Amino acid sequence: MFEDHFTQDGLGDFPAQWNTNGSGKVVTVSGLQGRWLDVVHNCIVVPVMKGPLPENCTIEFDLFLRSESGRSTPFIQFGLSQVKDILKEDLFYKDRFLINLHRYTEEDGKTLEYGLGNDIIGNKSNFPLTSYVNKTLHVAIAVNKSRLRLYLDDNKVLDLPGRLPTACATPSSSTTTPLSPLPKPVCTSAISASHRPIQTPAACW
Repeated sequence: MFEDHFTQDGLGDFPAQWNTNGSGKVVTVSGLQGRWLDVVHNCIVVPVMKGPLPENCTIEFDLFLRSESGRSTPFIQFGLSQVKDILKEDLFYKDRFLINLHRYTEEDGKTLEYGLGNDIIGNKSNFPLTSYVNKTLHVAIAVNKSRLRLYLDDNKVLDLPGRLPTACATPSSSTTTPLSPLPKPVCTSAISASHRPIQTPAACW
């Protein structure tokens, strides 16, 4: 249905199949294969899709959880929303399902939060996010109507039946500015959305 490995975009350019209220660029990362979308802090990026996602689908992508000595980690948020045009609509006042990753370098930090709208409804701290610092983390979101499952590196972290608002059919992701000094942004690669069966997430968003 939708797949982008950024191979059709020039290095240093914002990818043609995406939209943003900020900026970003296609880059390569030393030691990693493929091309990545380098997203600046405090911006939202969304794929340009012809229509809403089907009620049964899997959304998959890779995150590079960058961390540098002396800099705070980025606040990463991704999820699903009903917003069709982020330049004309305010994402934060629409129905959406969100997942937050932050403080992923801290052993005692809450490593994952999830919520609806602007409200956090739960958190998970039993997945070893700290072991993925400066490494690639594969994310898969399996949607079955109003049921949502989240997999991190093929490990099921969330299984939420009846929690997804039916209007939330557009994948979105964002990074928000933490306290200074500002970190370098997280990179995202290999984005695809498909009709793959929800029981077995495959390998890309």
